[in-house]
Amino acid sequence: MIAVLAAITVVGAVLVSTLSGRRPRPRVESMPAATAPAPQPKSAFHVPVVTEPPGASVLAAEDHTLLCAPTPCEFEIARERAAFAMVSLELPGHLPVLARVSDVTDVPGGTLMLTFGRSPTPSPYVRPTLRELGVQIHGPLPVDVVRRIVRQHFGRFRLCYENALRLHPGLEGRVTTRFVIDTRGAVSTASDAGSDLPDQGVVHCVVSSFGSLTFPENDQKKVVTVVYPIGFASASGPSM
Repeated sequence: MIAVLAAITVVGAVLVSTLSGRRPRPRVESMPAATAPAPQPKSAFHVPVVTEPPGASVLAAEDHTLLCAPTPCEFEIARERAAFAMVSLELPGHLPVLARVSDVTDVPGGTLMLTFGRSPTPSPYVRPTLRELGVQIHGPLPVDVVRRIVRQHFGRFRLCYENALRLHPGLEGRVTTRFVIDTRGAVSTASDAGSDLPDQGVVHCVVSSFGSLTFPENDQKKVVTVVYPIGFASASGPSM
């Protein structure tokens, strides 16, 4: 009887040991690594400006508001405006210079740098003249409304022209812009429509400036196409 009990004890011990060896191991699942959020584009650009000689003022070409001064300095501009915005760099004793903001913001870490040339022998300044040569409008927006808004921005077009006059004093001609006003009043497209002014830089500057204008919405919710020619002349005369 004692021998039987000993055998049962040995068999039980072996069985317990076997069962304990087959105990299921806890399941460990690997968690996916956290994915870093994609970087969001900045809502504004910081544009550093350096001039030689220093001490210049940087102004918005659209309304001549001061952006920063004196150079070297830095100004901020919204991303949605940087593609078409222009600035005027002005230093006493020198002619103002117009620059496109996109020339800097398109280059990561870019700086707007300008060297002012020496002023020529002082001479009487003749204010350039701009003349509206006849507007064509196809759509439900009144011509007087279009003319009034465009004329409010003639200062911007004049800056485009004045910069070119520094190198070509006799430059004159017509810049004709065709632009489309969408149903919200924004200019959706602007293009050259047969300009004869012999400086493509001025033509591009003027046409690009039309692209940032804003007009009222029309009641009929239809697009409006406008052909707007402007005559540029350096001689004195009636101006807009």
